[in-house]
Amino acid sequence: TMGRFEAVLDVPVVALSDLRVLCWSGCPAKHRADTWRLLLLYMPSNADRRDAMMVRLRGEYADAVQTYFECYDEATASVYDRTMFNQIAVDLPRTNPSMHLFQLHSVQCM
Repeated sequence: TMGRFEAVLDVPVVALSDLRVLCWSGCPAKHRADTWRLLLLYMPSNADRRDAMMVRLRGEYADAVQTYFECYDEATASVYDRTMFNQIAVDLPRTNPSMHLFQLHSVQCM
C-alpha cells in the first residue's frame, strides 16, 4: 500500500480521483496529512505550485490568528465577534478533551 501511495503522490500533478480510490481502504500515517490537504483541495495537486501556496496559506492563517485572537479586545469587539469568540471558547475544549493541548488552562481561557 505504501508504494501505491507514493506512486500516486510522487508525480508532478496528483490525480485526485486515483487518490480518492486509494484512500478508500485507509491511508498510511506517513501520507495522511498531505492526502487530506489534497483531497480537501487545500493544497494544489500541481507540485510546482504547492510550496508557494502552502507558504501563502500559512501566512494567512498566522495573520488571522494575530488579528482575531492575539489582539482580541472584548471591550472594542463587535457583537458578532464577541459571539463568535464565545462560541469558539465553548466548543474548543469539547473538540478533544483528552488531548493535552485542550487541557491547558491558557487554551481553555481563550
